[in-house]
Amino acid sequence: MVTGAKKIEYSSGVMPLELVATGCVLSSDRKKVLLVFHKKLQKWTFPGGHIEPGEAPHAAAIREVFEETGITAEVLDHSPDLNLNVVTDEIQIPPPSFVLHEIIPARGSCCQHIHYDFVYFMLAMNEDVSPDFGEVEGVQWVPFTGVESLVIFPATKAICRFLHKTIGASMQNMGLSPE
Repeated sequence: MVTGAKKIEYSSGVMPLELVATGCVLSSDRKKVLLVFHKKLQKWTFPGGHIEPGEAPHAAAIREVFEETGITAEVLDHSPDLNLNVVTDEIQIPPPSFVLHEIIPARGSCCQHIHYDFVYFMLAMNEDVSPDFGEVEGVQWVPFTGVESLVIFPATKAICRFLHKTIGASMQNMGLSPE
């Protein structure tokens, strides 16, 4: 069931809205997920950040994953191919796996605001992390079963649970044993 996001009143009108993109990156064996320790929020989460002007959301997710972790990843695109390669003024971009409505609390000189977070499932092309400590405090590959013990956002935990269940079921259907 989808519930509508509420229009939130703010002292000067409507709460500011920002667009962000997140990469939920799976290891090549699909048994681990890539997490970063967010400097400001002091929690483990997926790599991601603000979408730059003119940037497509999936491209922002790929860029943010690389900038924060050194990992090259590709989006797991589950959309049907519309064969728009013949049209010059329209292209097809991958849809996000989820879109989250997040209320970001006021901090310092930054007022409370909303993030619309375009979350993309991705697959790592390499697994040697090279953290940008200007962006994050830490980076680690975490087995799905290890996520529950981390200080983590509820949505991050829920997405990991979903992936673990979904990936486990698909691996069993292929005759492989999940973690």
